[in-house]
Amino acid sequence: MKEKVNEYLEYLKREERSMATSKQYQREIMRFLDYAAGRPLAKELVIQYKETLQEAFQATSVNAKLAAINGFFSFMGRDDLKVRQLRIQRNPFCSRDRELTKAEYLRSRRIFSGPVFVARTGRPLDRCKIWKMMKALCRAARVNGQKVFPHNLRRLFARCFYSVDKDIAKLAGILGHSNINTTRIYIMGSGREHRQRMDALGLIV
Repeated sequence: MKEKVNEYLEYLKREERSMATSKQYQREIMRFLDYAAGRPLAKELVIQYKETLQEAFQATSVNAKLAAINGFFSFMGRDDLKVRQLRIQRNPFCSRDRELTKAEYLRSRRIFSGPVFVARTGRPLDRCKIWKMMKALCRAARVNGQKVFPHNLRRLFARCFYSVDKDIAKLAGILGHSNINTTRIYIMGSGREHRQRMDALGLIV
Protein backbone atom coordinates (compact mmCIF):
# COMPACT_ATOMS: atom_id res chain seq x y z
CA MET A 1 0.00 0.00 0.00
CA LYS A 2 2.91 2.35 0.69
CA GLU A 3 3.99 1.87 -2.94
CA LYS A 4 0.49 2.90 -4.07
CA VAL A 5 0.71 6.02 -1.93
CA ASN A 6 4.05 6.95 -3.52
CA GLU A 7 2.55 6.42 -6.98
CA TYR A 8 -0.33 8.71 -6.04
CA LEU A 9 2.06 11.40 -4.85
CA GLU A 10 3.91 11.19 -8.16
CA TYR A 11 0.55 11.56 -9.89
CA LEU A 12 -0.20 14.69 -7.88
CA LYS A 13 3.18 16.08 -8.87
CA ARG A 14 2.40 15.49 -12.56
CA GLU A 15 -0.93 17.24 -12.02
CA GLU A 16 1.09 20.23 -10.76
CA ARG A 17 -0.40 20.16 -7.29
CA SER A 18 1.52 22.25 -4.80
CA MET A 19 4.04 20.69 -2.45
CA ALA A 20 1.88 21.71 0.51
CA THR A 21 -1.17 19.97 -0.97
CA SER A 22 0.79 16.80 -1.70
CA LYS A 23 2.15 16.68 1.84
CA GLN A 24 -1.31 17.25 3.28
CA TYR A 25 -2.79 14.45 1.15
CA GLN A 26 0.04 12.11 2.11
CA ARG A 27 -0.47 12.88 5.80
CA GLU A 28 -4.24 12.26 5.64
CA ILE A 29 -3.89 9.06 3.61
CA MET A 30 -1.33 7.65 6.04
CA ARG A 31 -3.57 8.53 8.97
CA PHE A 32 -6.40 6.60 7.39
CA LEU A 33 -4.15 3.62 6.69
CA ASP A 34 -2.96 3.69 10.30
CA TYR A 35 -6.60 3.64 11.36
CA ALA A 36 -7.28 0.71 9.03
CA ALA A 37 -4.37 -1.14 10.67
CA GLY A 38 -4.11 -3.72 7.91
CA ARG A 39 -7.82 -4.49 7.79
CA PRO A 40 -9.34 -5.11 4.33
CA LEU A 41 -10.48 -1.83 2.77
CA ALA A 42 -14.26 -1.66 2.74
CA LYS A 43 -16.87 1.09 2.55
CA GLU A 44 -17.99 0.34 6.10
CA LEU A 45 -14.46 0.93 7.38
CA VAL A 46 -14.26 4.29 5.62
CA ILE A 47 -17.63 5.33 7.05
CA GLN A 48 -16.40 4.44 10.53
CA TYR A 49 -13.31 6.56 9.95
CA LYS A 50 -15.50 9.44 8.79
CA GLU A 51 -17.54 9.21 12.00
CA THR A 52 -14.33 9.21 14.03
CA LEU A 53 -13.21 12.38 12.28
CA GLN A 54 -16.55 14.06 13.00
CA GLU A 55 -16.02 13.52 16.70
CA ALA A 56 -12.66 15.28 16.68
CA PHE A 57 -12.77 17.95 13.96
CA GLN A 58 -14.99 20.67 12.54
CA ALA A 59 -16.93 19.96 9.34
CA THR A 60 -14.58 21.91 7.07
CA SER A 61 -11.56 20.01 8.38
CA VAL A 62 -13.36 16.68 8.03
CA ASN A 63 -14.20 17.47 4.41
CA ALA A 64 -10.57 18.35 3.65
CA LYS A 65 -9.44 15.01 5.08
CA LEU A 66 -12.11 13.10 3.18
CA ALA A 67 -11.11 14.84 -0.05
CA ALA A 68 -7.58 13.52 0.37
CA ILE A 69 -8.56 9.88 0.87
CA ASN A 70 -11.35 10.02 -1.74
CA GLY A 71 -8.80 11.22 -4.28
CA PHE A 72 -6.54 8.33 -3.37
CA PHE A 73 -9.40 5.84 -3.76
CA SER A 74 -10.20 7.21 -7.22
CA PHE A 75 -6.55 6.89 -8.21
CA MET A 76 -6.61 3.22 -7.18
CA GLY A 77 -9.81 2.63 -9.15
CA ARG A 78 -11.78 2.06 -5.94
CA ASP A 79 -14.58 4.61 -6.29
CA ASP A 80 -16.72 2.17 -4.31
CA LEU A 81 -14.78 3.22 -1.19
CA LYS A 82 -15.45 6.95 -1.54
CA VAL A 83 -17.71 8.59 1.04
CA ARG A 84 -19.74 11.77 0.85
CA GLN A 85 -18.44 14.94 2.40
CA LEU A 86 -20.38 16.66 5.16
CA ARG A 87 -23.00 19.18 4.13
CA ILE A 88 -22.15 22.61 5.50
CA GLN A 89 -25.01 25.06 5.95
CA ARG A 90 -23.99 28.55 4.92
CA ASN A 91 -24.96 31.51 7.07
CA PRO A 92 -27.17 33.92 5.04
CA PHE A 93 -25.78 36.85 7.01
CA CYS A 94 -22.26 38.11 7.45
CA SER A 95 -20.86 38.36 10.96
CA ARG A 96 -21.65 41.68 12.65
CA ASP A 97 -18.22 41.53 14.28
CA ARG A 98 -16.63 41.88 10.83
CA GLU A 99 -19.03 44.42 9.31
CA LEU A 100 -17.26 47.72 8.63
CA THR A 101 -19.49 50.80 8.98
CA LYS A 102 -19.26 54.29 7.51
CA ALA A 103 -18.51 55.71 10.93
CA GLU A 104 -15.48 53.45 11.21
CA TYR A 105 -14.14 54.22 7.73
CA LEU A 106 -10.78 56.06 8.14
CA ARG A 107 -10.29 59.05 5.81
CA SER A 108 -7.28 61.36 5.92
CA ARG A 109 -7.07 62.65 2.32
CA ARG A 110 -9.49 63.67 -0.43
CA ILE A 111 -8.49 61.33 -3.23
CA PHE A 112 -10.57 61.25 -6.42
CA SER A 113 -8.35 59.42 -8.90
CA GLY A 114 -5.19 57.34 -9.17
CA PRO A 115 -3.73 55.13 -6.42
CA VAL A 116 -5.48 55.49 -3.08
CA PHE A 117 -2.46 54.55 -0.96
CA VAL A 118 0.86 56.17 -1.87
CA ALA A 119 4.19 56.73 -0.15
CA ARG A 120 5.71 60.18 0.44
CA THR A 121 7.46 59.82 -2.89
CA GLY A 122 4.12 59.34 -4.63
CA ARG A 123 4.74 55.69 -5.49
CA PRO A 124 1.89 53.22 -4.81
CA LEU A 125 2.24 51.18 -1.62
CA ASP A 126 2.30 47.39 -1.77
CA ARG A 127 -0.35 45.24 -0.10
CA CYS A 128 1.80 44.31 2.91
CA LYS A 129 2.58 47.95 3.73
CA ILE A 130 -1.07 48.97 3.31
CA TRP A 131 -2.14 46.19 5.67
CA LYS A 132 0.28 47.33 8.40
CA MET A 133 -0.78 50.97 8.05
CA MET A 134 -4.47 50.08 8.26
CA LYS A 135 -3.91 48.04 11.41
CA ALA A 136 -2.02 50.94 13.01
CA LEU A 137 -4.77 53.42 12.06
CA CYS A 138 -7.55 51.20 13.37
CA ARG A 139 -5.80 50.90 16.73
CA ALA A 140 -5.49 54.68 16.93
CA ALA A 141 -9.17 55.11 15.99
CA ARG A 142 -10.26 52.33 18.38
CA VAL A 143 -11.84 50.32 15.57
CA ASN A 144 -12.04 46.54 15.92
CA GLY A 145 -8.95 45.21 14.15
CA GLN A 146 -10.85 42.20 12.81
CA LYS A 147 -12.94 44.54 10.67
CA VAL A 148 -10.02 46.31 9.05
CA PHE A 149 -8.52 44.67 5.96
CA PRO A 150 -8.34 45.95 2.36
CA HIS A 151 -11.11 43.76 0.98
CA ASN A 152 -13.55 44.95 3.64
CA LEU A 153 -13.34 48.46 2.18
CA ARG A 154 -14.60 46.99 -1.10
CA ARG A 155 -17.51 45.38 0.75
CA LEU A 156 -18.28 48.66 2.52
CA PHE A 157 -18.42 50.46 -0.83
CA ALA A 158 -20.74 47.78 -2.21
CA ARG A 159 -23.18 48.11 0.70
CA CYS A 160 -23.14 51.91 0.59
CA PHE A 161 -23.71 51.95 -3.19
CA TYR A 162 -26.57 49.46 -2.99
CA SER A 163 -28.24 51.27 -0.09
CA VAL A 164 -28.55 54.34 -2.33
CA ASP A 165 -28.99 52.92 -5.85
CA LYS A 166 -30.65 49.52 -5.19
CA ASP A 167 -29.36 48.33 -8.58
CA ILE A 168 -27.49 45.09 -8.02
CA ALA A 169 -26.81 44.63 -11.74
CA LYS A 170 -25.08 48.00 -11.95
CA LEU A 171 -23.12 47.25 -8.80
CA ALA A 172 -21.98 43.92 -10.27
CA GLY A 173 -20.63 45.81 -13.29
CA ILE A 174 -18.75 48.29 -11.09
CA LEU A 175 -17.21 45.51 -9.02
CA GLY A 176 -16.34 43.51 -12.12
CA HIS A 177 -18.43 40.48 -11.16
CA SER A 178 -19.52 38.17 -13.98
CA ASN A 179 -21.92 36.36 -11.63
CA ILE A 180 -24.51 38.44 -9.79
CA ASN A 181 -24.61 35.86 -6.98
CA THR A 182 -21.10 36.99 -6.06
CA THR A 183 -22.39 40.55 -5.72
CA ARG A 184 -25.16 39.39 -3.39
CA ILE A 185 -22.48 38.12 -1.01
CA TYR A 186 -20.96 41.61 -0.93
CA ILE A 187 -24.19 43.32 0.12
CA MET A 188 -25.23 40.82 2.81
CA GLY A 189 -26.12 42.53 6.04
CA SER A 190 -25.43 41.18 9.50
CA GLY A 191 -29.12 40.39 10.00
CA ARG A 192 -29.66 43.49 12.13
CA GLU A 193 -31.67 45.26 9.40
CA HIS A 194 -33.88 42.21 8.94
CA ARG A 195 -34.58 42.01 12.67
CA GLN A 196 -35.44 45.72 12.77
CA ARG A 197 -37.93 45.30 9.93
CA MET A 198 -39.48 42.27 11.59
CA ASP A 199 -39.82 44.17 14.88
CA ALA A 200 -41.46 47.10 13.07
CA LEU A 201 -44.27 44.79 11.93
CA GLY A 202 -45.32 44.34 15.53
CA LEU A 203 -46.09 40.67 14.97
CA ILE A 204 -43.48 39.24 17.32
CA VAL A 205 -44.25 39.45 21.03
